[in-house]
Amino acid sequence: MESGAASPIAVARIVATAVETTPGIVSLHTGAVGEIATYGGGTKVGGVVVRRGEQAPVDVHVVATFGRSLNALAEDIRGRVAQRLGAELPAAAARPVHVHVADVSSEPSGALTMGAP
Repeated sequence: MESGAASPIAVARIVATAVETTPGIVSLHTGAVGEIATYGGGTKVGGVVVRRGEQAPVDVHVVATFGRSLNALAEDIRGRVAQRLGAELPAAAARPVHVHVADVSSEPSGALTMGAP
C-alpha cells in the first residue's frame, strides 16, 4: 500500500455509507454469490469494489428504485461519494466512481436485503 494511503476497505466502507443513503437506492448489489465486494482485514464490504491506488476507480453496484432517472441517480451517487470521501479521506476524493445498476425494483429505497427471500 502507498505511504499514507487509505486502505481499500476503509474507502469501501465510506463509499457504501454514501451510496446506501442516496434516495432511489434500494440496496447495494453483491452479485449472484457475493463476489462483488472489497475484501480486507478479515471482512468485506459488498457491492463496492475498491482497487489499490489513490486514483484507481471505485465500482459501485446497486439496485435502484423504479421511476428515477438512472443517469441522475448515478450523478447523485458520484457526488455523494466525492463529498463523503472529501470529508473523511481527502486523498481518495478524486477517485472516479463507476456506477453499475444491477437491477431496478418497485420496492422503496432500503427495502431489500440482499440474500433475503
